[in-house]
Amino acid sequence: MPIDRIGDENRSMNLPAIIIANVFGITLMVMLLVSARDNIRRNDFGERIFYDMIWATIALCFIEMLSFLIDGQLFPGARVLAIILNSFLYTINITFVYLWTLYVDFKLYGDMDRIRKRNPFTAIPALIVLVLIIVNLFTPTLFSISDANVYTRTPLVSISYLVSFG
Repeated sequence: MPIDRIGDENRSMNLPAIIIANVFGITLMVMLLVSARDNIRRNDFGERIFYDMIWATIALCFIEMLSFLIDGQLFPGARVLAIILNSFLYTINITFVYLWTLYVDFKLYGDMDRIRKRNPFTAIPALIVLVLIIVNLFTPTLFSISDANVYTRTPLVSISYLVSFG
């Protein structure tokens, strides 16, 4: 049985908490960008990835907040917008996970040759999730959006969780 993001009875109670958490996350990331702007060396691989992860986090917080705001709302295009926003969430999330693996590998070993050799293999799990996201546009594999514009996870969402935690 699919798992609802938030039951209808809890949706309105949790929405302020979701908005506050995401605005707080965006604020922290912007503060990090501002405080580090003069120190980030754009030619350093590790720092470029770190910078990209900050922007990915900002995007995740913003898109998640939007997706919760339109969840269950009925207006022209709401369902399509919900599908697009949630697809972007999954895409940016798995991209963040992939960037994190590159970042940690680089910080541990500092070897670009190692990253170039291992990169195709470390990208495979992320590519599998990206394929599932594309398939989800045509048939629910990771999530579905009902006619009432309510987001629901499918059992296959566990694949994205396993890849993220793996």
